[in-house]
Amino acid sequence: MTDKKTMIVLEWIDASISMENSSLTREEAEEEKLIHGFVCGVLVKEFKDRYIVARDWFDEHDTYRGVASYPKSGIKNAIKYDFAKGKLKPRS
Repeated sequence: MTDKKTMIVLEWIDASISMENSSLTREEAEEEKLIHGFVCGVLVKEFKDRYIVARDWFDEHDTYRGVASYPKSGIKNAIKYDFAKGKLKPRS
C-alpha cells in the first residue's frame, strides 16, 4: 500500500468535435472552436510533456481506473494537493 499520493485539478483546452452523423456547411465548420474544461483525479505520473491522471485509485492494491493522459500544451492551470489515507493537504 502506498501511503501518499497527489490529487490534481487541471484546467485545460481541448478540441471540439461535431456530431459524427451531422453535416456542416463550410461556414459552420469554420466556426468550430476549442472547448474549455476541468478534470480532477489522482496524479499517476507527471512527465515533461504530459500528466497522467486517474479517476479512481484503490490504495489497498495501488491500482487505478479511468486513466487518461493530458498534454501540458493544452493546460491553462494545474493545482496539486498531497494526501494520505483519510487526510488531504494543499501542496505549495
